[in-house]
Amino acid sequence: MLKIVSTMAKKRKTKQAKVIADLRRKLQIQVVPQVTRDEGYSLTAIKPVLTLPTKNYELRTINYSYVLSDLRKTALLTIVAVAAQAILYFVLVK
Repeated sequence: MLKIVSTMAKKRKTKQAKVIADLRRKLQIQVVPQVTRDEGYSLTAIKPVLTLPTKNYELRTINYSYVLSDLRKTALLTIVAVAAQAILYFVLVK
């Protein structure tokens, strides 16, 4: 019997897919129906209690103050280059 080997690379799970799969497994473990017993020895099922794990996420702000200074420098250099080209053009044409 011949075994066909795929030549394409196996698609790897992303971190988000791993977290989702982990949460799904935890949820399956936690969802267990609670069963009570009456005096007549009959079992009645109660709705399962769903509890999802909660995480407190921190909000982090990133300081991009250097971008403004870099943009100013770039704009200044661009203006100087265009002005130098214009000056050279008018000097060489006349």
